[in-house]
Amino acid sequence: MEGGLNISRKTIGQIVGAILILAVIALWSWKVAEDKRRAEEIATTQGIARVIATTFAGKTDLRVAAVNGTVDVTSVNNGAVFQSKLNGTLPFSVDYFVDLSGLTLDDAKYDPQAKRLLVTVPDVRIADPNIDLTKGKMGNMQGWWVSRQASQALVTRSVKLADQQAEATAKEPENLAKAREEGRQRIAKLLALPLEASGIGDIDVEVRYAGEGRRTDERWDVSRSVKDVLDEAAARRTGETK
Repeated sequence: MEGGLNISRKTIGQIVGAILILAVIALWSWKVAEDKRRAEEIATTQGIARVIATTFAGKTDLRVAAVNGTVDVTSVNNGAVFQSKLNGTLPFSVDYFVDLSGLTLDDAKYDPQAKRLLVTVPDVRIADPNIDLTKGKMGNMQGWWVSRQASQALVTRSVKLADQQAEATAKEPENLAKAREEGRQRIAKLLALPLEASGIGDIDVEVRYAGEGRRTDERWDVSRSVKDVLDEAAARRTGETK
């Protein structure tokens, strides 16, 4: 019995020793894999940072969309004695812009697991309407007598009314939503091509406007910005060299 008990203890010791060795090997393997993963993440993030800096360098307002149409206006001029009126149909266009001049690496977040890059940009800005008088149709001046000054006032008021209607059209929710979506696609394409050309790999680029909440289908971790990752890597290198 004594001999059997000694053998059992020896066997247990061997098993424990083997487990410890396996644990050490597993821990070492995990560390090697984690170091490799971290190095790849840092290398990818550095490449992304270069692409972002190059793509947005020197860019200010990026035209991302436009809305076009025509408006019917009726301008009335009440003179000291006579009243005059002018009807017109004027074409307009209104551009939407996104200001990229202030973007930094803090505005870009990369999820290495999902291989997705999220870039947060300012909301679209509506430009001043452009009214094309050369292609517009203006009716005849209506009134018993229309002076040159009254005629100029009618045209000026017609343009002002067209401006107001064009601006209201540009602010309509459906037009704003369309402009934002076109902006997302355009900015994403600006980054997608140089990212692919840089050899970083296939990265899905998504664009979000400042102030927007998380999308319902968004399940990936975007807790760290590109700048955070690079700062952490720089701090680690500094610590290793000390």
